[in-house]
Amino acid sequence: MGHWELRLDRMRFAEYPWAERRLYWLNDGGSHHFGAALYQACRLGITVPLTGRLCRYSVNVPMITALRQKWHLYAIPADEIFGSFFDAMNAFECPFGHSELPRNMHDTEKTGVALRLAWLERGHPRASAVADVLSAAGFPDFGKQLNLLSIQTAETISLERP
Repeated sequence: MGHWELRLDRMRFAEYPWAERRLYWLNDGGSHHFGAALYQACRLGITVPLTGRLCRYSVNVPMITALRQKWHLYAIPADEIFGSFFDAMNAFECPFGHSELPRNMHDTEKTGVALRLAWLERGHPRASAVADVLSAAGFPDFGKQLNLLSIQTAETISLERP
C-alpha cells in the first residue's frame, strides 16, 4: 500500500447516479498496485481503512427540461458527424451543433463506437425534419434518455427523503 502512485492520503471518489457502476475511484495512477495490495490484504486478513473525498454529482432536472424544450438531441457515431451526416446537413442547408456526450454516459471501449450528440433546434423547420428522419431511422434520442434520468433522479430523491 506504500506505492507512491496510490496516494492513499488524498484519495478522490465520484458518484454518478446515472453510470453503470455509480461509484468511481478517480485514480491518477497506480490502480494495478492498489489491486495487488487489496488482494494481499484480503489474503492476509488485514483491514486497511481507506478515506478520501467523495464528490456526488447529480442531475439538474430543470436544465434537462429547458434543453429538451429548445433542442432535439440525437446520439450519432462520431465518424458520421464529420462525414456523411455533415455532408447531408450541408447539402440540406440545415444548421446543427455537435458535442461530446456527458462524462460516464457512454462507454466507447465497451461498445466499440464513439458517439457524439447532434443538436437540432426545435422550431426550425429543417432541423425538425432531420430530427424526424433520425427518429424514424432508430438513432437514440438523447433527450428521452435525459428525461428518463430526470425521472429516476426525482424518484431517488423522493425515496431518500423521510
